Amino acid sequence: MEELLPEEHMEEGQCPLCGEKAEMGPWPDEIEDDGTPFTVIADKDVNCKSCRKYTLGEPLAALKADYGSRLHLISGFTRDHWDRTGERLRLTRDYLDKHLAQEPTPSQCIEKLLLHLRRKSEPEGFGAEVELHTQRDKAVAFARSRKEFKNFIDELVKDGHATEVESKRGPDIVVLKLTPKGCDRAKELDPSGGEPGRPAD
Repeated sequence: MEELLPEEHMEEGQCPLCGEKAEMGPWPDEIEDDGTPFTVIADKDVNCKSCRKYTLGEPLAALKADYGSRLHLISGFTRDHWDRTGERLRLTRDYLDKHLAQEPTPSQCIEKLLLHLRRKSEPEGFGAEVELHTQRDKAVAFARSRKEFKNFIDELVKDGHATEVESKRGPDIVVLKLTPKGCDRAKELDPSGGEPGRPAD
């Protein structure tokens, strides 16, 4: 599994988007009346194994209040952006209002999963084994839950775009291999290959 290296200014905490363990900060030293740290200062960096690296460009409290039911989609945006560009996505209200205007359909979520598999299969292409963690990697398909992510995986296999390989890493790990049909479909969706460093949309 890919690991994110800790940074000196970061502190351990919980990702505001997905709830996974994350490195966050720098956070302010002031304390609220109830004993919790202030969360009103924006432009704080987060390093998460699921959402990857991103920057909060809005106060955390406002983010959760206005977009609380769609945090899984925001998690998908940050993961997709980092995987494609290797750069942090700065989450602002303007960006979120624009990109959350229309929720992705299940077919589009499965296509995101397919493109992720293609990136992880390079340079071998079809036949390379790709490990997916059903909890930490659900952001690659903008999935709301582990169950929904597994359903997307099952549909990808059912459509003949990937095959599942028996995993000895436990129930949380799914191993997939792209098929030639899956590679062809991924190229149709993104002829550029979606390699890191590609300009963001």
